[in-house]
Amino acid sequence: MIHRSRALLAWTLSFTFAAAAAPVRADFARVGEHSSELADESVSEIDPAVVPERPKRFEAGAGFLSPGVIRQGIRLPGGAVWQPSLLISGTSRTALQVFDTGEDSLSEIATRLDLYADVLLTGTERFTLGLQPLHRRDDGRFTVFNLNPRRDERGNRRGFEEEANLDVTTAFFEGELAELIPALDPGDYAALDIGFAIGRQYLSIQDGLLINDTLDAIGITRNNLAAPAGGTNLQLTAVFAWDEIHRGNNGFNNREVDDLRLYGLFAAADYARTSINAEFVYVDDTDEDPAKFGGGDGVYWAFSASQRIGLVSSDIHLLGSRALDDESAVLSDGMLLFLQTTTVLPYSEDNLYVNLFWGIDEFTSAARGPEVGGPLGELGILFASLELGRYDTALPNDATQSVGFAIGYQMFLDTFRKQLVFELGGRKGTDNDAAPGAIALAVRYQQAVGSHWELQFDLFGSLVQSDSPGFGSRMELRYAF
Repeated sequence: MIHRSRALLAWTLSFTFAAAAAPVRADFARVGEHSSELADESVSEIDPAVVPERPKRFEAGAGFLSPGVIRQGIRLPGGAVWQPSLLISGTSRTALQVFDTGEDSLSEIATRLDLYADVLLTGTERFTLGLQPLHRRDDGRFTVFNLNPRRDERGNRRGFEEEANLDVTTAFFEGELAELIPALDPGDYAALDIGFAIGRQYLSIQDGLLINDTLDAIGITRNNLAAPAGGTNLQLTAVFAWDEIHRGNNGFNNREVDDLRLYGLFAAADYARTSINAEFVYVDDTDEDPAKFGGGDGVYWAFSASQRIGLVSSDIHLLGSRALDDESAVLSDGMLLFLQTTTVLPYSEDNLYVNLFWGIDEFTSAARGPEVGGPLGELGILFASLELGRYDTALPNDATQSVGFAIGYQMFLDTFRKQLVFELGGRKGTDNDAAPGAIALAVRYQQAVGSHWELQFDLFGSLVQSDSPGFGSRMELRYAF
């Protein structure tokens, strides 16, 4: 399917935290003293005592990933058998955060809540409804308590700002044609294993570099096609989006634009030594008013390859954007070269990563949500938007005429229930009129608490050429249910 629900991600996190609670270390993952190697011996059995209990959850009908009797279900005219069940999940995030760039500063307590209801019909069919009742996604405003209140346009100091709402942020149905109507191919001989999703759904293409937005869209996917040149598992996906399309690349400036239509064709294939992705997107601005904030028609393309070279895993992305009309603040001609490398250090589970980018001219993404900022969020924690409150990134995450890097060391502690990340990053403009150079250092500590809670601490300091130093610190408590 083209959509991976954040709701199910929350459940996955719950199981991950629960599994990590077991105070044991798997000896079969160790050969001698080199824990990064795989053992030659298989494991004949697993002690049930080390398997944690299934976390409690809000559900009705058949339990999600739980034992029990399989119900008879409801047989539909097309031959499908539905066994409806309801799964309520979500994530609550609250953070105390301080941010200071020299020119602007803030101290606030920010919160957000992501709620999802999944009506699971079969293993491939479901309805999903999502709300974000404590912040407004359309303009990136969050429910916050300002510890140093700012004056609004009327001169009033605003301490508490609430953004309560019941806006529907996710609403889609997904399924597979052969499973939805088995009578079309009782013998399972025809190529009807076609996945589809329709409605308001999250779409991330090229790890969010090309598209990172929630769109009103329909997508159709065909899996397991024969790939050219000896490849396997070719996947083709066609997408059409007609609403909720946001343009722009810098922080909360990503704005919804009416009268846009997005057409996308995405391909992925596996080869012996690499996995290939190629995407093409066309955005049609149907409004002819030249004064409107639309940006005009544009085409976007992307290519990526993921592979392992020796002990190093690498991802390389090459993306481009081109305005078919006049260039604007939200659509310009440009390219982005993006490289990610990581390796597991010997005799440990710790990761060392080195990520690089080169922005040629002014690359712009096809669609970006109001909270996600620019396309460089995948470079590292110094560039990634936290999507909570007004806490900004340590380093700008747009890709305009610049080069940059992020080098990080990720330590895993206490059988993966804790992790500590140190990261050094920087960027420099490649044009005389481009933004000044900057360098920053960040530290992040995360710890699982029980089966549902997670505690996170962030701290960074930055130096900007010909400007004041900046710093930020925050503490976040996250609950996944």
